[in-house]
Amino acid sequence: MSETTEARGDARVDQLTAKARRTRERLVLAARTVFERDGFLNARVMDVTEEAKVAHGTFYTYFDSKTDIFRALLLEFMPGIYDHAASDKSLTRIQRIERGNLQFYSVYKENLRLFGLLEQATTFDDEIHSLRIQLRHRAENRVLGMIRGLQAKGILDSALKAEIVASALIAMTTHSFYTWHITEDRDYDIEQANRTLTYLWAGALGLEAEAEDDTFYQSLGRGKSAKQGRKRSPRKTAPRKTAPSERAR
Repeated sequence: MSETTEARGDARVDQLTAKARRTRERLVLAARTVFERDGFLNARVMDVTEEAKVAHGTFYTYFDSKTDIFRALLLEFMPGIYDHAASDKSLTRIQRIERGNLQFYSVYKENLRLFGLLEQATTFDDEIHSLRIQLRHRAENRVLGMIRGLQAKGILDSALKAEIVASALIAMTTHSFYTWHITEDRDYDIEQANRTLTYLWAGALGLEAEAEDDTFYQSLGRGKSAKQGRKRSPRKTAPRKTAPSERAR
């Protein structure tokens, strides 16, 4: 199996001295400023070194090109963005989904330019495209255990493939954020938008609202509970009417 982009980046940094790491970190932080200000296509190595206040040649001690430092920037910041999760067992299932989505949504909004740059660079750099896939899989794996747990308890149909459910939910969430804030500028209230996404997650996963859940979610599972609690009354058969011709026989 080939080594991942993330693993190669970690190995390269581990070989540096403490002083070299600090210089490299200055370059990466400067690159973020330049990329977010000018965009990937317009950014230049010269702009990065000027922002970092280092000699032009110093850049090439650590990075081969503009694309190389951009990959390093993504490796530095993106994995942590996808690692936000709500694992507090005192919360209901719906509350955990709501908190996890809100954490990711908040971080996404704080890093809009970086996410936009990632989408831009994915279209022309195979290694960045591979990194994007790794990050998406990380986000999917974060919810995969919850989905399998719901299937084991009979809450979610076990005929559904858990990996596909996770992929669909993450795709809905991340593409919604991308559409609302990068391709367009929809000024949705973050709490209302997050609650709507959480409602869709909970509905798709077959969750019923608990007493501790916000009133916004209380309609979830109501129809299912009513159906399960309803007793079927025996069907009454109407007496058969006898036709006049039959009575005359």
